Amino acid sequence: MIDTHCHLLPGLDDGPRTPEESLDLAESLVRDGIDRVLCTPHYSAQFPTSHAEAADRLRELTPALERAGLATVLAAEVSPGHAVSAPLEELRARAIGGRYLLVEVLRDTPAAFFGSVFARLEEISLVPVFGHPERCRALQRSGRLADRILRDGGLLQVVAPSLIGRFGEEA
Repeated sequence: MIDTHCHLLPGLDDGPRTPEESLDLAESLVRDGIDRVLCTPHYSAQFPTSHAEAADRLRELTPALERAGLATVLAAEVSPGHAVSAPLEELRARAIGGRYLLVEVLRDTPAAFFGSVFARLEEISLVPVFGHPERCRALQRSGRLADRILRDGGLLQVVAPSLIGRFGEEA
């Protein structure tokens, strides 16, 4: 199984603080049947994670992760603000396989945001993957918005805690 949205790297964002905590998380993931992880440190105003620093943290941790049975790839979870304003080269560097970009969706993300992201990413031939859209009120109010995102070629990435009710019935 693949975890496609994981804050595994230590000391970068709201994920593990230390390499030991990262390894504890990795071992937990493996016990749950996950053998591949897409490391997605936040790239936002709150967490202006340098992609080079994230790559260094992953490189340092990789031997231990592999011993634990976990293969990893680096990307990022890009905040709404950065998705529409960061230099395109910065976004491209954080893409998944050079094709997809994980874009964070917040509770108050407006419906118009999605079209703006499509237009921006089209410039660099990236497909948006909207992370945890189930928490967004605009999407909760209108199933048509989700249909439009999918019809336009975007992807929606629902997170497991939402499926088990951690974020309320609306999510």
